Amino acid sequence: MAGNRLGGRQGTAYLGTNAAQPPNWNFNDRDPNQYDTQNVVLGDLWMNTASKEVWVLVSLQGDVNSRGPLASWIMFSGGSGTVVSLTGDIGGVIDPDLNGNINVLGGNNLTSTGTLNTLTIDVTGTTNHAIQVGNATGSLTSLAVATNGQIPIGFTGANPVIATLTPGAGISIDNTVPGAITISNTGSPAGAFSSIAVQTFTVSGTYTPTANMKYCTIEVVGGGGGGGGCAITGAAEVSCGGGAGGGGYGRKTVSAATIGVSQVVTIGAGGAGGVGNASGVSGGTTSVGAIVSAAGGVLGGGGSASGANIAITASAGEGGTATSTDFIVMGGAGGAPLGIAGAGGSIIGGFGGGTYFAGSRVARSSNSAITSDNGNAGNSYGGGGGGGISMQGGAAANGGAGANGIVVITEFVSS
Repeated sequence: MAGNRLGGRQGTAYLGTNAAQPPNWNFNDRDPNQYDTQNVVLGDLWMNTASKEVWVLVSLQGDVNSRGPLASWIMFSGGSGTVVSLTGDIGGVIDPDLNGNINVLGGNNLTSTGTLNTLTIDVTGTTNHAIQVGNATGSLTSLAVATNGQIPIGFTGANPVIATLTPGAGISIDNTVPGAITISNTGSPAGAFSSIAVQTFTVSGTYTPTANMKYCTIEVVGGGGGGGGCAITGAAEVSCGGGAGGGGYGRKTVSAATIGVSQVVTIGAGGAGGVGNASGVSGGTTSVGAIVSAAGGVLGGGGSASGANIAITASAGEGGTATSTDFIVMGGAGGAPLGIAGAGGSIIGGFGGGTYFAGSRVARSSNSAITSDNGNAGNSYGGGGGGGISMQGGAAANGGAGANGIVVITEFVSS
């Protein structure tokens, strides 16, 4: 041990019979190991002169190969304290001062407190219950303490703001329960549609919008044309009238501003059927002011008597159309009549044309069981009338009347 042993009758030795001896000190510039067993006894001390750490010998036992005792040294003290150095995230190693002390100082929003062997680090400068945000100096800033229902709202280039949600139209916000926000729909927002109303006109009149109507869709159908009549027939003759056309259909959506206070509604009348061999009357035009209109169906022609083997004795009417609309459906055309004269003959009158709201009517017909019959009236709304029929000495017959038109207005109403 390089003559560094202090013991025996040195100045540190105790005098007396069987006097207890102080531990021997060994000084070296390294830590002891298990082979440092020469000239030592249990309880001896070893100081590493480089690190100032002190070790004590606690065991001397033989090894498994009988190579002699092996030493067990335990460090129990450091020359400058058990903490030799600290290393921070930046700045390198921090060594103790001459008194073996390393100071741990507080920084932004941090304080350190030492009591005996305990170091306590506390966060300071914050507000109870407040949200903390960082700043450019590396410290914390407390936002305002939020009350029930408040939340932080981002603010570009600045700290978030603790704010309360504001309900819009038709919305309610309940923030009376801590830690909860309940958002409910209490109705339609201003200007939104809350209901739909329908006004229907089958006779002429005045359309007055429902209160708070924002938009409406107007549907119009013209009147159906009247079917043609037919003349009296001889024993070997046939006569039949032509079917009339159905009224046209139009649809248009407009705003409340377009309607204004009110609009005049005109319902196109169905045309009258022809009497005898006369033609019917075309259907009338249906309109709502000058906004939208639909023409009536064209009349069916009157039929004269004929003894031809195959006879088409009258013309059929075209369907009506519509103007100033977003969507148009032309009325159905009437059917042309057909007769077969002579014994065992038969006859079919022209059928009335259909419309968007009504199909066509079945045509009148006979195979001599019926010698005369008036045409069918048009189906509602706006259907054309059918042609009359007569055969084999039958009487004159009238054409069927056309059906009146209609106006349907669907309103979209706000709350």
